[in-house]
Amino acid sequence: MNSFSQIAAPIRRRPMIGVMIVLIAFVMSGNGLVSPILSVYASTFSTSTTLIGMIITLFGVGRLVANMPAGILSQRVGRRPLLILGPAVLVVGSFGAAITGSFEVLLFWRFVQGIGSGIYMTVSTASLADLAEDEDRGRVMALYQSGMLLGAGIGPAVGGVIAAHYGYTAP
Repeated sequence: MNSFSQIAAPIRRRPMIGVMIVLIAFVMSGNGLVSPILSVYASTFSTSTTLIGMIITLFGVGRLVANMPAGILSQRVGRRPLLILGPAVLVVGSFGAAITGSFEVLLFWRFVQGIGSGIYMTVSTASLADLAEDEDRGRVMALYQSGMLLGAGIGPAVGGVIAAHYGYTAP
């Protein structure tokens, strides 16, 4: 069996693993869309460089705040509702960030985006661990990381192109 067959084996056995990897790549690319323009967009609010750095920090803080509660809640209510809730919160936060008129509100929406991302990424990891058979768990986690990194790599490139053609709020 060649190495590609070994890597793809968990997806052949459980196709939902492949679907989740694709969704993870999309979520991460969506998160990365704003990377190339976030500081430029924030600077349109005429604020300090330190505060501009806060828009990155608050996304991470939102993820951190959401991780443990999302994991615990997914054990109580199941994974599926939170796999839907996470991206929904992320979309609301993204829309809010795009239409905001003040820097303080932009900070709030970036925090909301972080919460949505934290919910989704935590619960998707647990879901993949649930789906993986014991002998496949390492390969499935490698596929998960590959999906994350693929999305994180593609997102900024696409975001830069979108911003160049449609403005800073488009990504």
